[in-house]
Amino acid sequence: MFFDNIRQRVFTTTAFKASIAATLSQSAIIVLLSACMLLCQSALAFHLPAQKLDNRFDEISLNQPLRYQITPLRVTFDEIDNDPELHHSWQSTDQPNPAFRVINQALWMTTAIKNANKDPLELIISLEFVLADEVDFYVMDSGNGRIVKQLATGTDYTYSRRELPSRDFAFELTLQPEQEVNIYLRIVDSGMIFAKWGLWNKSHFQTHQLKWSGIEGILSGTLLILALLNLLIFAGLKERLYLFYGAFIVSFTLLGAILNGSAFQYLWPDTPEVNQSSIYVVAGMVLLFVSLFSQVIHRQDNFRVINGLQYINIMLATSVIFLPLLAPIEYHLPTLISVSLIVVLIGAFSAYWRVYKRSHQAISHAIVWTVFLIGGGLFSLSRFGMLSGINFDQQYASIAIIFTSLIVSLSLVKRIRLERNETEQARTLAAETLQQYFDIYQNAVEGLFTLSLQGRLISANPQLVATLGYNNLAELRKAISDGGPSALIMDLDEGSKLLGEVIQKGSVSSREIQTMKKDGSHLWGLLSMRISSNPTEDKEFIHGAVVDITEKHQAYQKLAYMATHDPLTGVLNRSEFEKKLYKSLTELKQSGQPSTLLYLDLERFKLINDTSGHIAGDSLLRQVSDQLKSALNEQGVLARLGGDEFAMLLDGINGNEAFVIAYRIIEAVKEFRFLWEERIFTVGVSIGMKELSSDDASLTQIFTSADAACYIAKEKGRNRIHIYSDEDSDVQHHQSQMEWTSVINNALDNDLFVLYYQRIVAVDMPMDSQDQPLHYEILLRMKDKEQHIIAPDSFIPSAERFNLMINIDRWVIRSYFRWLSQHKEHMKELSLCSINLSGTSIADPHFKDMVRELFVEFLIPHQKICFEITESVAIINLTATLEFIELFKDLGCQFSLDDFGTGFSSYGYLKNLPVNLVKIDGSFVKDLMIDPIDRAMVNSINEVAKAIGMDTVAEFVESEAIFEELRVLGVDYAQGYGIHRPMPLSRLVES
Repeated sequence: MFFDNIRQRVFTTTAFKASIAATLSQSAIIVLLSACMLLCQSALAFHLPAQKLDNRFDEISLNQPLRYQITPLRVTFDEIDNDPELHHSWQSTDQPNPAFRVINQALWMTTAIKNANKDPLELIISLEFVLADEVDFYVMDSGNGRIVKQLATGTDYTYSRRELPSRDFAFELTLQPEQEVNIYLRIVDSGMIFAKWGLWNKSHFQTHQLKWSGIEGILSGTLLILALLNLLIFAGLKERLYLFYGAFIVSFTLLGAILNGSAFQYLWPDTPEVNQSSIYVVAGMVLLFVSLFSQVIHRQDNFRVINGLQYINIMLATSVIFLPLLAPIEYHLPTLISVSLIVVLIGAFSAYWRVYKRSHQAISHAIVWTVFLIGGGLFSLSRFGMLSGINFDQQYASIAIIFTSLIVSLSLVKRIRLERNETEQARTLAAETLQQYFDIYQNAVEGLFTLSLQGRLISANPQLVATLGYNNLAELRKAISDGGPSALIMDLDEGSKLLGEVIQKGSVSSREIQTMKKDGSHLWGLLSMRISSNPTEDKEFIHGAVVDITEKHQAYQKLAYMATHDPLTGVLNRSEFEKKLYKSLTELKQSGQPSTLLYLDLERFKLINDTSGHIAGDSLLRQVSDQLKSALNEQGVLARLGGDEFAMLLDGINGNEAFVIAYRIIEAVKEFRFLWEERIFTVGVSIGMKELSSDDASLTQIFTSADAACYIAKEKGRNRIHIYSDEDSDVQHHQSQMEWTSVINNALDNDLFVLYYQRIVAVDMPMDSQDQPLHYEILLRMKDKEQHIIAPDSFIPSAERFNLMINIDRWVIRSYFRWLSQHKEHMKELSLCSINLSGTSIADPHFKDMVRELFVEFLIPHQKICFEITESVAIINLTATLEFIELFKDLGCQFSLDDFGTGFSSYGYLKNLPVNLVKIDGSFVKDLMIDPIDRAMVNSINEVAKAIGMDTVAEFVESEAIFEELRVLGVDYAQGYGIHRPMPLSRLVES
């Protein structure tokens, strides 16, 4: 701060600097230089030596030494990185497990690492303090000073915010060869911060996590089994000792899960607010149940003083449970530690007092409190960071509790004495149990019955009688005797088989049966039966249960139907149709049975759907599907593939026979009239026919072939049948276009497009002048698998045909904007860049928002960008084009009308389009010198554009002579191979 004040005073005004310079003595200069040297040394002193890594390590501690500083909560990472005062506030400690008590402040830790390998390193940064409220993770590349990774997590956030599903706070980091980074952690917590962090090899970290998760699972499972054992004993003997000790084990297991982070991971990952209070509530429960356990023991020993101390323990433990509601957060941890210490000391003192008084089984009680005092105390203090030299993990505490639980459980078994007469208790229990079973039998929600091994009905509960529709048990018995077991199982043979299976195996479970009710209606049920014997009578019986699942069965049948049929038309859906098609293809390859696929596309459906509404469209599809089924005449199966597309599979029918059926279908649809709201509509259908062949490799290939044939039928005039053939040039062309779609999508997914550029120069300056403004058009190319460049003429028609241009336009704009933002100097020199837009992009309402967001994201000046729109697109989508132009023109962008002169009524539309530039189509420019008509067209377009106030750009300028002639005509700009051949955009910066 002293040197900062000097600098402020020295550089306040020019006059003051002059006066100081005039009065400085030689000694003052020396002092100033010395201070500067000290300041530089101080600044250099902060440079953090990087720890060099090879690929042979498993785990490295980042605490040796630990570099840290404590700051106010408001301090940001930018201040940590840029503020000189914070730069020199880092401290070091060599403690292996340091702990910090930080209230309303933040703990920052930092280290530097470097990849000394020739290969990338996959690392994990791990912070073992799982209770941290907030953990911010920053990675800065030391080479360029850029933040390469930034994450925010902590127990104040949901578990999904974590980068890795780890109980510790773990962050992935990949270091490139020779890459050096600075790593920063910002930790905020209302209690003690246990500042232990380390660096892991990613594979070893995963192994380590699996290992300890398994160990913790085994220990927790063992504890819970012991707890369940104690609770079961309590349920049988009603001894509260078992209840309290079992509850203590459950609470301790939950406390361990909270402290090791597994509770947050598995129990409440989406409610981080529970983390603030759970540890105190559960810790209070641990103290409460162990105190209640001791209180019961001491009450039986009748030591009044000790009993009074136990009540104090109970009250203190209860207060800890409500601690989050009673005290500010900064008092929670000190209060918990204080109360825990008091409770444990009182408990241990009471246990030792019992040993001194030679009370019954006092030693086992003393062992519990001794282990709890030492183990629990070390564990808690270690986890809260108060014993920096000890790392007493929860696993060791769990083992200790398991050991003591076994001792206590054994001692409690010995302590219990039977105080009631066992014989009387057994008789009473038997009578009560028998009554309970009778009540359950009579009031059960399922039908229960007992049969003899011969199938005679011995008894049935009221529910079974009512389920089968009879008035009483006697009526049901009569039906059984008259009709045999078919009253329970409608199929007599099936009933006999089930009885035989029960006799042979001893039981059957959850068999679905169909039976008949008294009124003749069917009932579906789940039947279970087993054999049991009556020792007093030396007989065996069959006990069974029937659950009425009629409604569930009907619902299942309905779901099964819906899963295989189109809900609108009732014909098969695509999934079920594909199964049948696959079966037909398999039979063809095995037995040679022919089959033919008809692919149908309705005509005029979209018109009816758009003009009359979706209800009319749905009604049309239902009526047409009825017409198709009628015309098919059960000679095949019909399915709706989606929208207005249907398919027919003609099993056992070859191509010639299928053609007759297809013709019949076309005629039936042509004769059909659709009546809707006093309007009559006619529809048509185009059919693509594909006879299945043993060479067909997949269903996709078959559908693609039939779809291509259907497309050709539509193209040739509709209401036609087109038979697929491998030699059909029309089909091959359509399939070629479809194949380009996968190539284009692959290029989009794998970044195989390449940006090129072509210069645009001013005609009123020499063509090769260095003073030409930097003005160019962005062009698109694609790379194939061999990295060869593919011209846009090869893939753009397919992209336009299959609506992929909007994805390409998005890629071009995002890629160019990203490149431009990475080359700031080039952006300053850039005068104007032209980018082509397709009609589908302009018509998409979301595209405008995306482009606007990209301008903001990459900080691109709007006045640097000119969007090019072809004349045909502008005319067809005039409304959308005007909306797009007005939006971005108001922001500062320019617009160019491309390929002008080739559209309809060009001059009429030109005056209504507020563009800045008009691009004269190259077909008029390239023959300008030899064709007077082309010269007249260029001159005419130029004069009209100038009259409206627009500049002109001539394309296809392939020679200097054309360039000079354009100057004579007054054209403003020129573009073409004669000026500049397209080159990769990356070459623009290199040049």
